[in-house]
Amino acid sequence: MLKLTFANHYETLRDELLSAVASGPASPFAAEQIIIPSVALRRDLTLSMATRHGVCANVEFAYLAQWLWRQIGKVVPGIDSESPFAAPVLTWRIFQILSDPRFASGFPRLTNYLKAVDAVARLDFATRVASLFEQYMTYRPEWLADWAAGKSVSIKNETANVAEDQAWQAALWRTITSQLGTEREHPASRFLKTVEMTAGATDRFGLPEAAHVFCLPAMPPLYIDILQQLGRWIDLRVYVLNPCREFWFDIVDRRRLGYMNVRGEADYHETGNPLLADWGQQTKAHIELVLERSGDAPVDDGGFAEQTSDTLLARLQNTILNLVDIAPGSLVTEPGDRSIEIHVCHSLTRELEVLQDQLLALLAGSNPPSPLRRRTSWS
Repeated sequence: MLKLTFANHYETLRDELLSAVASGPASPFAAEQIIIPSVALRRDLTLSMATRHGVCANVEFAYLAQWLWRQIGKVVPGIDSESPFAAPVLTWRIFQILSDPRFASGFPRLTNYLKAVDAVARLDFATRVASLFEQYMTYRPEWLADWAAGKSVSIKNETANVAEDQAWQAALWRTITSQLGTEREHPASRFLKTVEMTAGATDRFGLPEAAHVFCLPAMPPLYIDILQQLGRWIDLRVYVLNPCREFWFDIVDRRRLGYMNVRGEADYHETGNPLLADWGQQTKAHIELVLERSGDAPVDDGGFAEQTSDTLLARLQNTILNLVDIAPGSLVTEPGDRSIEIHVCHSLTRELEVLQDQLLALLAGSNPPSPLRRRTSWS
C-alpha cells in the first residue's frame, strides 16, 4: 500500500523513517530500500541510523529514477539493468546517429549546424539532445508515443523552425527506438499495463517487501504513477516536507490576485501568507501533484509542529505553518537575535565569500563577521 507522510520539519520525517525501518524486512537477506534525493541526505540518514540503532547495515540507498528502472526490469522481461534511455547512455547512441550525414539530409537546419561543427561540438550537442529526450520521457511521454507512431505533436504558436526541429527530433526518436527494439511501447508503459492486468504477490516478480521515498523536492508525474502502481504490491511510504498545515494550494500573492481578478480568473483563489504565496510555488506544485496522482492513498499529517523558540525566524515559520499574515509592526527583534540576516552582495562571488565567512564563524562558535568586511584571502 502507498502511504503519504507530511511534516513541516525534516527532523520529524527522519524520526518517522528511523522508526519505520527499525524492524527491518522480514527476510534478513533483504536490504532496506530507501530512495533519497542527494548524497548529503544519504550521509545524514546513515549517521542517524548508526546513532539510534548502533549500526547502519543492509540498507540500500538509491535515486528514484534508477530504483524505478530496476523495479520495471523485474516486472517487464528483457529489460537491461541500466536504462538505455538514461542520458549518459543515450548520448553515445545519438552521437553515432548524428555522425551519419544521411540522417540529417532531410532537415536543413540540422544539416547546416552539423556541417559547421567538429566532433567535440557534435558530442556536446548529442549530450544536450539526450538530456532533452530524458525530460520528454519523464514529462511528455505522450509526445514520444506520437512520434513513434509517425505522428506530429501540436505545439502552441509553432513556427516553421519549431516544426522542423520537431520533425528531426521525431525521426531521431524513431531511429533510437528501432535500434533498441522498443518501437511499439516504452517499458514504463508496459509496466503500468502489466500491473493493471496482474493481481499477485510481490514474490511473483521479486519486488522488495517495502520501500521508503524520503524528502524528494519534486517528482515527475510518470514516476508518481509508477509508485502508485507499485503500492498495489509493496508497502511504499512517501515522506514529504510541507511548510503549512492548512490547505494553501489556492493562495496567491496580492499582485497576482489583482491580475487574475481583472482577467476574471480569481474564483476560488485568495491571499495568504505572502512569503508562502510568492516563494512556495514549486513546493505547492509538487505536493498537489503527489496528492492528485496518489489516488486514495492514506495520508499521515500528524507531524506538523510549531516552533517553540521566540526568535524572529521561529515566529516567521509559525505564521507560514498556520497560514496567517504577519501584522505590520508586530515583530520586535530581540537583542542578539541573528536568526534572520539579509546580506546585500554585488556579485555571485561575493555571495559565496560572505556565505563562507558565516559558516566558518558558526563552526568556530564565534559571532559571524560583518559582511561589509572585504575578504582578501580564503581561510
